[in-house]
Amino acid sequence: MKNAIWVEDILPKDELYFSVKPGLMSKCKLPVFIGTRGAKSKVEKGNHIMHHCSNGGTRQTLTDYTSSAGIALYNLRIRYRLHIGSLDPKLQKKIPTAFHRAPHYTNHLQLASINNLAKEAGIIGNVHSAVEELPADNGERFFSEYLTQQLARESSGVL
Repeated sequence: MKNAIWVEDILPKDELYFSVKPGLMSKCKLPVFIGTRGAKSKVEKGNHIMHHCSNGGTRQTLTDYTSSAGIALYNLRIRYRLHIGSLDPKLQKKIPTAFHRAPHYTNHLQLASINNLAKEAGIIGNVHSAVEELPADNGERFFSEYLTQQLARESSGVL
């Protein structure tokens, strides 16, 4: 512990978390703090789903789908809460408090395809706004596919 005094974090303390203001109808009026490094720890916490499914003999693809769907939905809910917190207080007051944590749509790929169909039909503008488009495949692999590739690399001696 004596040497731990000199260990510093890369981020300053004021950048480790950011706060989301409570809604106008909140009973406790306390802000919610979200860590800037939350994604990695949530992925690590979500790995128990993958371990449980793999220990039960579930196919790798099904395990990957359930794990990634849960993580994606969690991240979507966080982004939606941040969006609600950034709205004008008068507009925020019009949204029922029960809907502050539940996004209206969870499948943005479907919303994007509806927007594309509308453009092809000649409709000017988007039917659905604030739709997040999927980025192009960058070659990064996750979950069991990554583990399978890593085992192949280790067995061939390439790390």
